[in-house]
Amino acid sequence: MASTSSSNQAISCQTSGAVPATIAKRADGEALTIFHWKDEVLPEYLNAQELCAEVSQKLQDYAASGHQLSSFKTHDLDGVPLICAEENTGDCSLVLFTLNATNNQGDSNMILGQILDDKLKGEEIISIERGVQFYGYKVNFWSLLGF
Repeated sequence: MASTSSSNQAISCQTSGAVPATIAKRADGEALTIFHWKDEVLPEYLNAQELCAEVSQKLQDYAASGHQLSSFKTHDLDGVPLICAEENTGDCSLVLFTLNATNNQGDSNMILGQILDDKLKGEEIISIERGVQFYGYKVNFWSLLGF
């Protein structure tokens, strides 16, 4: 289990059963699931356990550096689908992970919708850029976690 903490707060990868999950531990000790890394949702070339560890560390480092987070959203970089954390809606502030260029935007939209914990799915964000639909969820993330 990978874990880094900032005082009593930590974002880490934990495995419960067969599904790795990115978990945030609030200052009051309450745990909140952010992502469920389900193998059946991810393309075969992505490893759920590795993604869990890498994304958990990225989010922990992001939180520790004092950045805000307003949403999780899909993006596209020269035809490569991305799953991002956004500080300002519309800006990919932190690339959480990328898909292969052989995946389409619909794949990344579906993956984000299925790995993000239902409790964090606030207002849905839909944008159309160059005829491609991107979507995500507004998340008052840091205040929800008590950061």
